[in-house]
Amino acid sequence: MIRPSVPADEPRLLELTAETGVFVDYDIETLEGVLDDYFDSESDANEEGNHFCFTDERDGRIVGYVYYAETDYADRTWYIWWIAVDRSGQGKGVGRELLRFAEDDARPAGRG
Repeated sequence: MIRPSVPADEPRLLELTAETGVFVDYDIETLEGVLDDYFDSESDANEEGNHFCFTDERDGRIVGYVYYAETDYADRTWYIWWIAVDRSGQGKGVGRELLRFAEDDARPAGRG
């Protein structure tokens, strides 16, 4: 089930991202700062409402997430900042579902 990410998810999102083997230490450190800001109710990311993080949880376990934001430089343009899937879920369509969810959410009928 894809749901909005909550502050309690942050440790698992960082762990999952590191375990993929795709991201370097700098990426993980940056993600930690971005998530700290995202979950801070007074941050610009929440105040402006243009950053989004959604978690895919199955059987009580987080198997992936997507973090995306609208760019300030072009109208109706979005960036996927991070998308990661637990190794056990890779190759099983989890990433595809997360990407599709983000695309649908950002379309004009959604947020864009």
